[in-house]
Amino acid sequence: MKNFAFFVSANATRLVKFLEQNSSVSFIKQIKFVLIDNKKNNYLKKLCQDRDIVFYEIDYRNIIDKNMYISNIFLEYLQLFKIDFAFIFANKILVGEILLEYENKLINFHPSLLPAYKGLYAIDQGLEDGALLLGNTAHIVTKDLDGGIIVMQNIFPAIDFKTYDDVLDKQLLMLKQLILWIDTNRLIVKNNSVHILGASYNIDNFIPNLELIND
Repeated sequence: MKNFAFFVSANATRLVKFLEQNSSVSFIKQIKFVLIDNKKNNYLKKLCQDRDIVFYEIDYRNIIDKNMYISNIFLEYLQLFKIDFAFIFANKILVGEILLEYENKLINFHPSLLPAYKGLYAIDQGLEDGALLLGNTAHIVTKDLDGGIIVMQNIFPAIDFKTYDDVLDKQLLMLKQLILWIDTNRLIVKNNSVHILGASYNIDNFIPNLELIND
């Protein structure tokens, strides 16, 4: 079994919903810790405690190089808990040694169909441009902002957009599916590309296609 961890920012809404929806799923025990940056999130803390997930808060207010500071602390915990893969739902950039030590083992979730609309306010960028499709991308974290290898994408018709959650909540299914694929050694990174062994890559709302049942 693989060990997983999370780095999140602000209200960590996606992780909160994920833990609420999957409280009885066996892989929750494989989540060893959650790191949140500079935010008192008592509800998330309680969710983690109830599931025996170690919860760390980090305060970087007086730190000059915030990205390096957070990256080094995150790396320390990743190594301490012998984490295999970590998932990122944060607005900070990971830099330095962590990108070498955990190369191809850090997966970020971004609310656009990368390589379109990188950086902050990606959904707003798409709406302002009149894009017909919105969506989400899970990608490998590298030194390039939202520029790592694409692992999985979700396509969402812009005409169906009502709230940001209409788009962002699709990441919950992506996360669950990726955990299951990774835990069964089906995620393969080779020659600067990612492939999910045995997955379907037909055109669908999720590429590779979901295998989850009754979700």
